[in-house]
Amino acid sequence: MKHILTLLTALLLAPLAALPAADDPKPADKLNILFILTDDQRWDALGCYGNPVIQTPHIDRLAENGTLFTNSFVTTSICAISRASILTGQYARRHGVHDFYKTLSVSQMEKTYPVLLRESGYYTGFIGKWGVGNTVDATNLGAEYFDYWAGVSHQGNYWHERTCNHVLHDGIHDKTSNVCDCPPQQRGKRTVSGPEVRFGKGSIQDPVHYTTEVIPEKFRAFLSSRDRQKPFNMSISLKEPHQPFDCDPKFKHLFKGVLMPVRSNATVEAAGNKKYAHRSKISTKMGFVENQELDGPLQRQLRDYYRLIAQADDAVGQILIALEEAGLSDNTVIVYTSDNGYLVGEHGLTGKWLPYEESLRVPAILYDPRSPKKQECHETVLNIDMAPTILDLAGVQVPATIQGKSMLPLLKNPQPQVPFRTEWFYEHHHDGSGRIQPTEAVMSDGWKYVKYLNHDDAGSEELYQLSSDPYELENLRGNSEYDVFLQTFRTKMATFRETLR
Repeated sequence: MKHILTLLTALLLAPLAALPAADDPKPADKLNILFILTDDQRWDALGCYGNPVIQTPHIDRLAENGTLFTNSFVTTSICAISRASILTGQYARRHGVHDFYKTLSVSQMEKTYPVLLRESGYYTGFIGKWGVGNTVDATNLGAEYFDYWAGVSHQGNYWHERTCNHVLHDGIHDKTSNVCDCPPQQRGKRTVSGPEVRFGKGSIQDPVHYTTEVIPEKFRAFLSSRDRQKPFNMSISLKEPHQPFDCDPKFKHLFKGVLMPVRSNATVEAAGNKKYAHRSKISTKMGFVENQELDGPLQRQLRDYYRLIAQADDAVGQILIALEEAGLSDNTVIVYTSDNGYLVGEHGLTGKWLPYEESLRVPAILYDPRSPKKQECHETVLNIDMAPTILDLAGVQVPATIQGKSMLPLLKNPQPQVPFRTEWFYEHHHDGSGRIQPTEAVMSDGWKYVKYLNHDDAGSEELYQLSSDPYELENLRGNSEYDVFLQTFRTKMATFRETLR
């Protein structure tokens, strides 16, 4: 541990692991590609996005030495569907995954970015939450498509027994046998098995933390065991900052006594024009947003949420150390993003699902050792752009079935004369057995149009001018001055529905 802390300190005091300057010659070999995905992380929960409280020095250094995208969004704000979109580069209406249970077909998997990279000569690996299909069997379908496999089913767990089968599995042999066999835990009247969602570590005798200990160790094992004649592609899926808010003890007291920043739309008044949003399970009790004292529920949740992100940053720091120790820092591109955002009291809501900024806006950082450092790009990019970007980095042809666009031109010119994207579509059709209100939305030139699909009254439509109303406080749907504008958006939505299939 002392060795790790020394290395972490050295990294903080230096440029990104002595990475080459932007004018250094391009490496002769193909680039390695590391894709890091967090779970439920909104865009403003990083220091590099201007958060004045959170502590994320390692992720911030990726932005310092790479390109930070300030307007990055997901096309569906929930993990399973967004992950399917990231893998395929497709909207949900094309890949067909609309819930937690459906998996991608064999033909669809064969067109995902990791499989295409493997076919082109990359050594591929996956560590962490798979998330497309909420069972062990569904997760195991992914195992055959990777050379190194440490995928976990369900939501994954923060704590494991040190002798857990998944912890000890080598990632290479009999890959579908890596299932967690931690002791069962009693949750109310239910007994949950090892791979199912557990809380805390009460049933575990010798606990090991998955993010701060297991994932870095598995990444080091991947680097040691890989075929060195091939470039590698590793996808690491961190559980943070997804609930339960159960952090490594070394982060337990982080932010103690600190008043966390709260957005101005986390009020009872801001909830007033969200008629159908509050019929979803993510609606809070108004006391949650009314009480913003240091010891109130909103402040406690923000501290818990930020601790998990600091914990994720710790893992990223260890991963960067492993790359440097293996001599791979100057030939590895790192992509960092999240599967969706998270509402913490905004509009009287908590969670994700719905098409409001805090729910669908995510961080996106692309570090390429060949590109200029510390760039900001304000163009709109989407989760469906990740697959074509990664394929483009590898020089692999992007299939015509992919609906996203490569972001690589934005590394060379982060402020293009022709906008990268002027409008896009959002969809969320899963109703959570009646607990979630399905929605669609269109974003175009600084405007947002929202439609609650199961309703046809005036309250089922929302219209916001984001350029003047970034907190989505004034629904212009009832203002007759915008009737023509409203009809234009209805037409745009109908067009998206047809053309994106």
